Amino acid sequence: MVHTVICDGRTLLENKRLLVCDEAEILAGARRSADRVWGGFAAYHWAGRYVDEEFPAAIRPWPDP
Repeated sequence: MVHTVICDGRTLLENKRLLVCDEAEILAGARRSADRVWGGFAAYHWAGRYVDEEFPAAIRPWPDP
């Protein structure tokens, strides 16, 4: 596991945390992008099936406490 990354004298990662960008913003953007892709899946599927129909979950979601 990488804990710290220093490049050209600049600390980019420390204690497994990115210092050069907002991690939460990147993750939120990735989630929005994935939602758009999966949400539009049926438009591209030959039979119009949704992603949940084509690829059912193999593992049930962990229940909230």
